[in-house]
Amino acid sequence: AAGKVVPKLFNSPLMESLQQVRGSDGRYRLWNEDLTPYRSAVTLPQTLQPNALGQYLYQGRYFIRMDGQLFEQRFDHNLQQWRAIHPDTPDA
Repeated sequence: AAGKVVPKLFNSPLMESLQQVRGSDGRYRLWNEDLTPYRSAVTLPQTLQPNALGQYLYQGRYFIRMDGQLFEQRFDHNLQQWRAIHPDTPDA
């Protein structure tokens, strides 16, 4: 019904910190803004320069620096945007 208030399902800081995002498969899932698990262990050559988008192309892979950390990213053709790649589950 219009104007009906929906109660919270969970009352926890963790659940409140999650955001709904759409995956490349079109389904929605919950996502935590903390990118720490997405940090890359790759070490880029110091002479490597970023492209116009701020990306570093290294060994056929794209990386960006944010807040002093390195993250791998890949272009998602279904969503038409760049996505961070989790080092343990790159195809997720």
